Amino acid sequence: MIPISRRGFLIAVGSAPALQQRRQTTTNRPSSAADLPNLQISEASLLLKSKRLSPLELTTAVLRRIDEVEPKLHAFVTLVREEAMRDAAASEKEIMRGAYRGPLHGIPFGVKDTHYTKGIRTTAGSPVLADFIPTFDATVVAKLKAAGAILIGKTTLPEFSFGGATPGTNNPWDVSRTPGGSSGGPPRRWPLVRYSVRLGATLRVQSEPPPRFAASSDSSQPTDA
Repeated sequence: MIPISRRGFLIAVGSAPALQQRRQTTTNRPSSAADLPNLQISEASLLLKSKRLSPLELTTAVLRRIDEVEPKLHAFVTLVREEAMRDAAASEKEIMRGAYRGPLHGIPFGVKDTHYTKGIRTTAGSPVLADFIPTFDATVVAKLKAAGAILIGKTTLPEFSFGGATPGTNNPWDVSRTPGGSSGGPPRRWPLVRYSVRLGATLRVQSEPPPRFAASSDSSQPTDA
């Protein structure tokens, strides 16, 4: 163990934020649009803020990646392409004129299909609600939109979120296996689109199979019903 003085320790600690900031400001833009979905949220956010990446480019890349994997994995109940591209164009205009809202501005996100989304069907994985279209957004969805995030779709789940598996949805690492439940769609697909935000929910005290099944640990669960 190398000895260090109190002065040396304080100098080292004091320089850490500057080093971290330096790393953050040197995020490189991927050379290929196909690599954009591999960015972390923090990386994509810095590129968007510095105008080195367009929300339109980012959203287009995410939707293309979904098109590539969705036929095998079946992570989405509903995709809202036109709305997403419209919102991405609006975000681009805001950022270009200096109206940057914060680190989620221009970042695509998906929500579990139990979360209400205004004007977009919300099925809860049940045929009973196959045609249900809410007239308002869930609070968490409204807050994400207010922060400038871009909704791209609704992800799969067992009926009404009850169950340890998500029927029809496949594990990204082995399509013969389940991604678990109840938030089967988000962790099943998102290892293949790394940086985007996806929301699940917990109905009761439980272990969380989907992150374990699909090697994903960053699912956000903003509500307990």
